Formats: sequence, structure tokens, C-alpha cells
Amino acid sequence: MPQVADLAEPPVRLLLGSDAVHYAEQVDAARAASDAKWRELSVSTDHDDATAEDLDPMARL
Repeated sequence: MPQVADLAEPPVRLLLGSDAVHYAEQVDAARAASDAKWRELSVSTDHDDATAEDLDPMARL
């Protein structure tokens, strides 16, 4: 197993152990199901005439 510190692009988040992977997959699946359930409501809140600056708050800095 490579040492994480030696990787050119280390993972932002590393799951350690099969239990952690299992629970993370369950959480991801639940989140995806919830996102799908509320997708239409979520996209209905789009600001139709939003500018690039509106969409990227860091652009104002």
C-alpha cells in the first residue's frame, strides 16, 4: 500500500477500512436518493438572469 504522504495527488478524504467504505456508500446512496427526490424543486429556484458574478461569489473579491 502506498504511503498517502508520498502520493502526488493524495485523497481529500480517505476511508479507512471496509466498515468505513460500507457506511460511506450507504450515506452516499441516501444523499443521492434525497437529491433525486427534490431535484425539480431545487432546479426551480434558479435565477434565470444570473450573471457569472452572481454564480461565483469569489469573482467579487
